[in-house]
Amino acid sequence: MAEQLKIISPLMRSNFSGTARSDAPGVHITDRRGLALVQIFARPGKEESLVRRLDLPMQPGRSRAHSGSPADYLALPLAPKQWMLVSEGGKDGSFSQTIREYIGEFGYVSEQSHSRAVLRIGGTHARELLSKGCRLDLHPRVMSAGACASTTIAHVGVLLHQVDDAPVYDLLVYSGFAQYFWEWLEESAAEFGLASEVEII
Repeated sequence: MAEQLKIISPLMRSNFSGTARSDAPGVHITDRRGLALVQIFARPGKEESLVRRLDLPMQPGRSRAHSGSPADYLALPLAPKQWMLVSEGGKDGSFSQTIREYIGEFGYVSEQSHSRAVLRIGGTHARELLSKGCRLDLHPRVMSAGACASTTIAHVGVLLHQVDDAPVYDLLVYSGFAQYFWEWLEESAAEFGLASEVEII
């Protein structure tokens, strides 16, 4: 039986409202709560088998969406032989258990749902906002839908995934830095007009 996990957003604190409104927001920020995240590591000599088993992306810096068995998820490459799987199901730990059983001897699974916050950034000025603190070149000629990379934004380590070409971005941030990072985003987005909300799920 899967271990029961209570996943609480690090932004859900009594002294933190996390909500802002503008009449004409150029940036939208949302705390995407309730996602299940697991980190996958290939065992020595088993990388190709693991990639086939989970339909993982081999191209560095590109995500891949998977639908079907063993579950629906988005696979984000982290490093050689390492990926992050993001699922909208299995918030109680069942997703990590399903993946662990499915890959068997091909890899290792590390439950990450409790250790990361996922912040979604959108709006007409989303790219400009992130460019204030991001070391990556976010120009459309370089980054498009499906691009992902580990980087530093405002001195915080972030896994950045470009969801679409609007552009919309998902940022995976370690929980301990989530409130500081959210506040940096709000302050930096003020000039563009901001709508932000801690999502209640």
